[in-house]
Amino acid sequence: GKPTALTVPFDRRLIELGLAADLAVSLFERRLITMAKAAKIAGLTMDAFMDLLAQTGVAAVDYPAGDLNREMDVAI
Repeated sequence: GKPTALTVPFDRRLIELGLAADLAVSLFERRLITMAKAAKIAGLTMDAFMDLLAQTGVAAVDYPAGDLNREMDVAI
């Protein structure tokens, strides 16, 4: 069935961001939802959500440095 309750850690980030934004950041940080879905949950545009990720220290992209270097070598 469907969950009847949701528990979230009560911390500084929750207080500063509010429930929807904190939940969106947390779910995205664990890669449980896409950035687009997280932005929608937070009630933000994609640009604003990326700014929020930067503000909270959460990486917007999970891309290994070695892979990125190889991609850049090919692209250049």
